[in-house]
Amino acid sequence: LKYILATINSSIINYVFLKYFLNKDIYSYQLEQIPVVKTDLQEHFVSLVEYLLYLNNKKSEQIFTHTTNERVAAHIEEVLNMMVYELYFEEHMKENGIDILQFINEKLKTQSEKSIAKQIEDFYLWYQKPENPVRQRILLVETRSKEKIALINKSIQQ
Repeated sequence: LKYILATINSSIINYVFLKYFLNKDIYSYQLEQIPVVKTDLQEHFVSLVEYLLYLNNKKSEQIFTHTTNERVAAHIEEVLNMMVYELYFEEHMKENGIDILQFINEKLKTQSEKSIAKQIEDFYLWYQKPENPVRQRILLVETRSKEKIALINKSIQQ
């Protein structure tokens, strides 16, 4: 369920609903039309959803003193969106050098033995490094995917 939650809350699915379903009411038959892509990496999507649930829970402790949990969550949402984009546009993302699942897979393989707060802290500190390949690729979306991902991102922000 958390994997499906990651998919239906993504930018790409929001774009589809804005573009094809004019009224804001969502019906079960519309949800049934969403193609859910299968992947062997579902547990990584689930991990990031669990991070977001923790970070958005008002009862959770602040993980960092220098930034809020909401700000950390915004970065994780951005990563999760890119992961979902790669499910639907895998070839496009690889051709344009903006694929990230390989790096996420490498990072999240060893996270499970830590507390969730420690997992989030480690993930965020890893992501914030200037040389981080996920972060670098997210920054390249605007120039390398003007006609797809950047367009979708722009459409849902309006």
